[in-house]
Amino acid sequence: MAMQLSATVAHAGDTSDVWLGSPVVQVFDNYVEMEELRTEVLALHDSLLPADGRGAAVWHLQDEAPGAAPQPIRALAWRIFADAVARGVRAIEYWSNTIGVGHQLPAHIDKDEGLYRRSGVVVSPVLTAVYYADVCVFTGGQLDVEGILVKPRQNRLVMFDGCLSHQVRRVRTGVRRSLVLNAWRSPPSP
Repeated sequence: MAMQLSATVAHAGDTSDVWLGSPVVQVFDNYVEMEELRTEVLALHDSLLPADGRGAAVWHLQDEAPGAAPQPIRALAWRIFADAVARGVRAIEYWSNTIGVGHQLPAHIDKDEGLYRRSGVVVSPVLTAVYYADVCVFTGGQLDVEGILVKPRQNRLVMFDGCLSHQVRRVRTGVRRSLVLNAWRSPPSP
């Protein structure tokens, strides 16, 4: 059973690796109950790595064709964003993120990169989700969402408002791997 950790929800488990200062970040441990789905998501990781600086794939939710998005991604996205879809989300953007020793991801906000390049207008996703399917054998690499630090843990999902500034702290040993999904009311432009 998935456990939710937040600033407003009591949790009987180990919260020593989550520093919560605000309810804007939700953390769910043991998120995917089906080992098969978690394994399928993990197997897709390398095929979802961005080929260029961005390279994210976008799944338009009304497109149910088999090639629209890999089945494990569709299953995970529906599970994560079911409530958001009911409130107008129409597309899911997704990609894998791998960060090696000595590297970090600087503070940024997720935004429609194409629109921003063309007009300077910032439009962010409704929600951002970071999922750690992999066994986390590394040190460092905490997700920092506006000062709220969350240590990656296998089968952990972290969700936050898509307009919040976030970063990944420097990885000291090992390799940090995650799957990132953004929920959009309108699909981001190319």
